[in-house]
Amino acid sequence: MGRQTGRRVAALATLAITFALGAKGWGDQGHRIVALAAEDLLSKTAAQRIVLFLGKDARLVDFSTWSTQIVAERPETRAWHSIGIPRDAQGVDLDRQCPAGQCITVKLRECIGIVRLGVRKASETADYLKMLVGLAADLHQPALSIGPPERTRISRPVIVGQEAMPLLEVWETGLIELAGTEEDVLDRVKAAIARADQAAWTSGTLRDWTWENHLTARDQIYPLLEGREELVLSAAQVEAATNVVVERLAKSAVRLASILDDVWPR
Repeated sequence: MGRQTGRRVAALATLAITFALGAKGWGDQGHRIVALAAEDLLSKTAAQRIVLFLGKDARLVDFSTWSTQIVAERPETRAWHSIGIPRDAQGVDLDRQCPAGQCITVKLRECIGIVRLGVRKASETADYLKMLVGLAADLHQPALSIGPPERTRISRPVIVGQEAMPLLEVWETGLIELAGTEEDVLDRVKAAIARADQAAWTSGTLRDWTWENHLTARDQIYPLLEGREELVLSAAQVEAATNVVVERLAKSAVRLASILDDVWPR
């Protein structure tokens, strides 16, 4: 068996494992980038409140991956990171697409409400704040808004460069890693934020942002699920997808900061 064939076989084996474990949103690097970019945008009041709940010298980045790290310990939170919106949907229908409120849009709204009220004990509020940070990032991960029947195909094997990986992994971690170091990607995200109309980015509701994320999946990911079972991404496709990822990370950061500034007004 050749090296490339072996990698492709490994990708096929990983397919079943990845889907069984469930999507985790952005990888650690993506979550860190969102938190680092958001920290620069926070109001002084929000920064002080984060320290109050999370400890002296606490920073968002210190807890940016907490929501994914606890999934093994608290498996009931796995469903909180995604929402299954079918390709032919005309909008977000929480009654159909979020059974029993177990989806990212509803859970993020709940986290915001609990942190805003601040009536629970401090340790519990801190957990909801950490969950909020992770979910606000994952709300902008296009692969997490794909619905049936394509949801079962998101881990199809893809060849990127000389490597084989599930398509889900491409969008969770692969494109970010291909774009350079964490500092390289963070610089691109900050540049995108500096160019953006941040007021426009922060308008709308969580439902609006969920639908926007699904439209990104519909236009950028769904087409890759068609045709051959094995897909080779060209350099142009990788670059186009990377630009999408940078923008999604940038919007994650701006909106996370906006959410926290709204929770704790100046």
